[in-house]
Amino acid sequence: MCIRDSSNSDNSPAKPTPVQPQNSSDAPAITVATPEGYNYEEASKTSNGTKWRTVDLSNPVPADNSSVSNERFGTTILTSESLKGGGNLDLNKISANKLGFHEGTTTLNNNEIEYTVVNQPYSSYGIVTGQLEAPEMRAAETLEGKGVMAFYSGYSSDADWFVVARSGKKEVTYQGDVMATVTLVKLNEHGTYDHTIKKFNNDGKVNITLDLRKLIKDGKEIDFSGEITSKVLDGKIQLNYDRMTYQDSKIKDGKAIYNSDLEGKFELGFYGKGGFSDMAGGATIYSNPRLPNGKGNLGRIDGKEISSYEAVFGGQIQP
Repeated sequence: MCIRDSSNSDNSPAKPTPVQPQNSSDAPAITVATPEGYNYEEASKTSNGTKWRTVDLSNPVPADNSSVSNERFGTTILTSESLKGGGNLDLNKISANKLGFHEGTTTLNNNEIEYTVVNQPYSSYGIVTGQLEAPEMRAAETLEGKGVMAFYSGYSSDADWFVVARSGKKEVTYQGDVMATVTLVKLNEHGTYDHTIKKFNNDGKVNITLDLRKLIKDGKEIDFSGEITSKVLDGKIQLNYDRMTYQDSKIKDGKAIYNSDLEGKFELGFYGKGGFSDMAGGATIYSNPRLPNGKGNLGRIDGKEISSYEAVFGGQIQP
């Protein structure tokens, strides 16, 4: 079944704005490896010619676009905003059909869109900002601000974990990079809280390891472990998921744990052709002032408390 997933990951509330963009000079030096014999244009479309590297800025409800039994593709939007004017942001166009990190501004339906995007061979991830579709609905949070849309997307064909296991590997590791936004809050002179979002194009690294020995032995289970090393949080986020099987190419309800006590969530997908060469996903953690001894704190930036941390990330399988 070919599933196009263009939905919110959950029903969490909209994130406050405005955005404080990171200076472009801080853009990460991301290196994406190109597989032998790889063709970007061919890899960026399905067997029937559908281009999958697109982001629908209207943030629609999920759509089942089933057509080919051995293909899976789609874009998952991690935030709840819809950007003004909607339309499909073509990642192939803004990246000039190239892998790697891309940053810039474009116009879509007469609206300015800022983007930071990473293209991997069979997946993409990034953050898009622009005017909100209905700012009057959240005027206190979006006055003269911009909406933030984090996403990841990918494509797979003829890929399953038995293909990976038959390669002879008992363990596979994916390594890559992390973009992040943090929501900052501060009490103002009126007794209410001001909210801002700060964006980090390069917040650290992500590592995912899959132990395939149980899969090789009994044909069912895969041991999963993962970790995000965050610069802005100055710490590590453990990614835990204990129910992965040979059928799982996408994880929707993993646990993201910061500082051993603060629990959030993560999701990710594995993508590739004839195997899973890429992964991409996202993680969210909220502060929890109810935890004792400051264990629920995420830290401070510029005198403001970090109330939430949201990451979008990707990586490639290692030799």
